[in-house]
Amino acid sequence: MPDTVPNQLSSLPYFREYLDTVLRPRVERALTEVRAQLSESVLNEVVRIISEEQSGDVPDDAVRTLLEQTLGLQIRVEAVAVFANEPGERAEMNVADESNVGSVEQVEVRRRGGPGGRPLINAVLRGDAGSR
Repeated sequence: MPDTVPNQLSSLPYFREYLDTVLRPRVERALTEVRAQLSESVLNEVVRIISEEQSGDVPDDAVRTLLEQTLGLQIRVEAVAVFANEPGERAEMNVADESNVGSVEQVEVRRRGGPGGRPLINAVLRGDAGSR
């Protein structure tokens, strides 16, 4: 390791114990909090985008309900963190093979003018989507 501040710190007594018992658990807790927020953030962004595509006149909570309850949308976002075995080393992260990841079909969204241009959204908002 080059002669840097971390190298100077590693010569301090109990440095490794500090890393293992104080710093690493704090980082792991912070990562857990961030991971919990990732899926919610992605869902909020999807809801925002879909709401904007509906000319902005559909409330976000209505779109979220439509996506989660009617379409059954579930989102899981993963953040992977790997620690090195020794201070100053770089952890090796194996990148997942993306060849088995399902692809999403590209769909063109066409906007129609006027209030009748979004019959499904309008029906859901009126509460009569299942009455036909």
